[in-house]
Amino acid sequence: MPNLRAILRRIQSIRNTGQITKAMQMVAASKLKGAQSRVEHARPYALALREVVGRLSSYALDAPEGNEKPLHPFLKIPKEDAPKLFVVLASDRGLCGAFNANLLRFAHAQVATERRQDQDVQVYAVGKKALDYFQRRGVSITKRYLGATGSPSYASAQSMVDEIVELFTSGQFSGVELVFTRFRSIASHVPTRVRLLPIQGVEKEAVAQEGAPKWEYMFEPDRDGVLGALLPRYVTVVLFQALLESSASEHAARMMAMENSNKNAKEMIERLTLEFNKTRQATITKELTEIVGGKEALEG
Repeated sequence: MPNLRAILRRIQSIRNTGQITKAMQMVAASKLKGAQSRVEHARPYALALREVVGRLSSYALDAPEGNEKPLHPFLKIPKEDAPKLFVVLASDRGLCGAFNANLLRFAHAQVATERRQDQDVQVYAVGKKALDYFQRRGVSITKRYLGATGSPSYASAQSMVDEIVELFTSGQFSGVELVFTRFRSIASHVPTRVRLLPIQGVEKEAVAQEGAPKWEYMFEPDRDGVLGALLPRYVTVVLFQALLESSASEHAARMMAMENSNKNAKEMIERLTLEFNKTRQATITKELTEIVGGKEALEG
């Protein structure tokens, strides 16, 4: 028969844990409100910039060489046979349900696909969970960046872009792929892969439409001056947007995980309370039976 004190200790322990998860749920909900607002406000700017950069770079790629200077480094592949760099945005902390597991499985599958095509791959790990995951699986970690995913800033995105651009333009990598979790709603977060560099190819996907008019541009002061000012900002905005999407997804996943933990805690407390009452009733019945049996033995 279960011990009553042991059951009471379990109930109290679960109740204390429930208080912690309830507090974590409230904190995550508060952070989610701000993160969701930042994502929704940033998306129109990011989409508009993507469209503009897509048209400009597509026009620059299609323009005749003539006396034009060489293309901007972001528009061409430095070395065809160089490895690819995967920038994986995970979280620094756990307790957020399947957020990290889904993203890292997706990223690992993308890496495996590239390797099956005889493409060497290295990882830029953003977040402690991404770093630990790929280190355990023997994937080469080129760079790491911790502490930027919970509450991302434009400065942290710029810092990462500076490192990525240096690696790409120096010819160490033939391309940079961005893997992150896109925020759709509180209950829907989708692992996503986006090409970051070279921009060649991305802009065609963004603007290619059947029957769309062909845009022509005049660059002032010149093509390289405009692209040189715009393309680095575009890369930073894409990465910053991905950080915002990942942050909102993380907070939403943590809020839902803590909400489920609270529900499970309440159900466990109800089951243990029922078990406690049954055990106490059985104990009382046993004691009464012993008393009655003792009285009958004395009278007999």
